[in-house]
Amino acid sequence: MVIITFPDGSEWYQANWAFRQLSEDVVAAFPDNAELKRDLEKAQAFGHLALNAMNPTLASRVMSALKNVAEETIAGNIRGCRTHRPDDERGHAMYVEAIRELLKLLNQQASHVVPESSVRDSSERAKKT
Repeated sequence: MVIITFPDGSEWYQANWAFRQLSEDVVAAFPDNAELKRDLEKAQAFGHLALNAMNPTLASRVMSALKNVAEETIAGNIRGCRTHRPDDERGHAMYVEAIRELLKLLNQQASHVVPESSVRDSSERAKKT
């Protein structure tokens, strides 16, 4: 079980496999953002992504990246678990439902989320340093 705790205190609980897939998809969508990758790897290891305990700017960037991937997954533009198990329709349906729940919680955090361009910009700044 992995938990994401949002700045408003709400939580998203999901099976490890769903969070691993989400993390993989986020890292693939933002390959140059080492900070994001590190935070998601830590969350997998500890079973908790504590957005409520992060620096607000960093938490906002992470939520923006999660939101982008959630929207693209629901739209069918990111394959999600179909990448590794293309014939598992039931598993994919469960994953998409979990992502819908995540997106609902992310949308409730609207005042805490920065635009996606800021996520990409922070990645570019990190590469220059």
